[in-house]
Amino acid sequence: DVDGAGTGNPYIFQWHTGNTTSSPISGATSPILSNQNGGATSTFTVLVTNQSNGCQNTAIVAIPDSRVIPDLS
Repeated sequence: DVDGAGTGNPYIFQWHTGNTTSSPISGATSPILSNQNGGATSTFTVLVTNQSNGCQNTAIVAIPDSRVIPDLS
């Protein structure tokens, strides 16, 4: 989630794939990004808009790979 950004009104959230706002994720409009896989190339950008004053800010978030790989020895 976006630390310090607040939640609910007056904030609007839109998550994007990668480190820019050029690839929005359909339906990803919550402060928390769910159902995404982590990994070396798993970066996402959130655009937060304050509806009260029109101010916008972005944050880039890297999601680590949390898989547990079994030891098959």
